[in-house]
Amino acid sequence: MLRQHGNVLHKAEKKGGKRMPQMREITSGLRFPEGPVAMDDGSVLVVEIARGTLTRVRPNGAKEVIAETGGGRRRAPSSIRRKRFGS
Repeated sequence: MLRQHGNVLHKAEKKGGKRMPQMREITSGLRFPEGPVAMDDGSVLVVEIARGTLTRVRPNGAKEVIAETGGGRRRAPSSIRRKRFGS
C-alpha cells in the first residue's frame, strides 16, 4: 500500500498477523505528488503537480523524470493507466 504525506512517499509493509503495517519512507523531496501508480518492476509513477512532471520512484528511492506534463495533471496519463491496468 502506498501513502503520500506532503512531499514524502511511504510504503506500508505488513509484518505478519493483524498488526498495523510498518511504514517505510521510499523517497522525499517530491513536489506535490499525486496519483501514484505501482508498476510491476516495483517502481512507482507519480505526477508532480508543482514540478509539471511524471516521475518514476525506484524501490531504492532514486527518482527519474520520465515525462514533462506541463503542470495541472493529477494522475498518470491514460495511456500509462491503460497499459498498467487495462482500463
